[in-house]
Amino acid sequence: MRASATIMLITAALLMTACTKEEIKVVEYGKTFGYTYEGQTLYYIVDSSGDAAVVPPMFPYFDHENDDMWTGYDKPKGAVVIPDYVPYDGSEHPVKRTIMYAFFRCYDITSVTLPSTLVSVDMNSFLLCSNLTSIVVPEGVTTIAYGAFDTCESLTSVKLPSTLKSLGDWCFYSCVNLSEINLPAGLESIGQNCFTYMPALKSITLPENLKSMGIGVFDSSTGLTEVTIPNGITELPDWTFSNCTGLTTVHLPEETTSIGYGAFNNTPSLTGSPLPAKLKTIGDYAFMYDENLGPDLVIPEGVTSIGEFAFGDCTGIKTITLSCTTPPTAAESSFPDYGITIYVPKGTGNAYRSHNIWGQFANIIEK
Repeated sequence: MRASATIMLITAALLMTACTKEEIKVVEYGKTFGYTYEGQTLYYIVDSSGDAAVVPPMFPYFDHENDDMWTGYDKPKGAVVIPDYVPYDGSEHPVKRTIMYAFFRCYDITSVTLPSTLVSVDMNSFLLCSNLTSIVVPEGVTTIAYGAFDTCESLTSVKLPSTLKSLGDWCFYSCVNLSEINLPAGLESIGQNCFTYMPALKSITLPENLKSMGIGVFDSSTGLTEVTIPNGITELPDWTFSNCTGLTTVHLPEETTSIGYGAFNNTPSLTGSPLPAKLKTIGDYAFMYDENLGPDLVIPEGVTSIGEFAFGDCTGIKTITLSCTTPPTAAESSFPDYGITIYVPKGTGNAYRSHNIWGQFANIIEK
């Protein structure tokens, strides 16, 4: 299992100060305590500023022999409610975070009500909660961290707050039954592989405010059929839609300048010629195995570089129309068939015919 294999107890990481004033600043080791609320006993720590966080009961220790942080403790089951405040040392303390691995391998949880005081869902908080079916993240939360809901295989309902700014790497990885997720308008960043291997996901609307995406965000989400990338994303990251075998249509902003390595690798249902007007570079393996591209591939005027196997095995391409007055750099492997016709701008025929790659095409016609 990718996620569980990465679990390490690194003391330095647990002593890190928070990035914002809202988050817990220093963890006080040895202060873990249990509190029972609505029939469920959960475990907490309180930091020096008086804020509380949900933790696994063995925190900060990890039972490597059993791959667990709940050894010897009863794990919560069914519907779990986390209170807004917990009593400790004679005072009430607001619950601001779920600390890393807070509910790791709590297989019998079906739903969680998070406190209204929450500001952050930390790394792998609900990793491998395989029977968790629904989650509502409250208003005020700005960050959902790395792997927070990784491999929550029964998750079918997620509600995200309007305050959310960032979704971390691998956040909803392998949530195989989640068919819909509404992203808030204020979301600014989506981390690496955030929605990878989500075959039930049929559609998703990316907010116009989105400014950054990590690599492989939708890799292997085979149910997706159509996606529009917002104007704020001008460089499509590597592997973004790799193995999205159901994807037929993608709308890229005209201002897109680069399509990354393997961005559409093995998306065989993708049709037409999806290259935007301002494109400059097409990465290695960008459209490899996309057999339904074409029949005419239109390469925009500003393209300067086409990577190795960029259109490898794209057998549906029957002609290529280039608007480039200077032949782009390319590799011999960039195209699968040099027996087809390419159309080039008037006055550029000789430049293409003398080019070490473009000159291999059987027919070069000025247009």
